[in-house]
Amino acid sequence: MILTLMILAVPLSGCAGDDDDSLVGVWFFKDSAVLNFNEDGTVSAEGDVFNWSTDGDSLTIADVPNEDGDGTMDVVYTYAIDGDWLWIHGHGECYLYSSESIQEADWESRISETTAPSFCQSTQS
Repeated sequence: MILTLMILAVPLSGCAGDDDDSLVGVWFFKDSAVLNFNEDGTVSAEGDVFNWSTDGDSLTIADVPNEDGDGTMDVVYTYAIDGDWLWIHGHGECYLYSSESIQEADWESRISETTAPSFCQSTQS
């Protein structure tokens, strides 16, 4: 009986708390894998590894080198996931990533089918 409860509890444990697991995986810009969010709270980006966490629609990337190169800082972005698309807003820009590799020739037509979240609409031209 106890063993059965443990087996049932393990899959359900991911249902409680933040929805971080929807970020977990590889995210592409066109056909290039540029972000890899890991379950252990690390993210790989362009060969660098940082820690990440979410709180509501805020995505924090921790220990990012500051512009002066003499320390680190935490950078907070606004993000949303809509199906296979990850929207990230920060530094006055909105970035769009796909959960699948998309050939460069098809990228524009595919993103034209998406609807930007409200936090990105003011940054689109």
